[in-house]
Amino acid sequence: MVDRCTATTKAGAPCRGRAQPGRDRCLMHDPERAAALSDARKRGGQGKANRARAKKHMIDAALTPAEFQGLIGAVARAVVNETKSPGIAQAIAALARASVAVADASAVHERLHWLEEQAGKVSTE
Repeated sequence: MVDRCTATTKAGAPCRGRAQPGRDRCLMHDPERAAALSDARKRGGQGKANRARAKKHMIDAALTPAEFQGLIGAVARAVVNETKSPGIAQAIAALARASVAVADASAVHERLHWLEEQAGKVSTE
């Protein structure tokens, strides 16, 4: 029975992995598992994407301003503690700026509509 994998590494050195029981190659060099390993690598890479990581930390419902503020604080703390990447914080900051812009535009629109009603010029929106 073979104890070590009989394959060679990309550098040409002998593989130091243990052979699978009843086989002469390790899991990484087994040609029958090549497709499964390729799929696993793809899924692993997708799991590291910023979108996938952010999605794990978001709730399904819209955040209240207080919840959003709490999220920003938590992410800032995590970046300082080096448990989250600065890229996540940058994405959250961009979303916060967009949220503030939307809220401001909505407030201006509501105020304008109210003023038009008061002046007797109700818009058709």
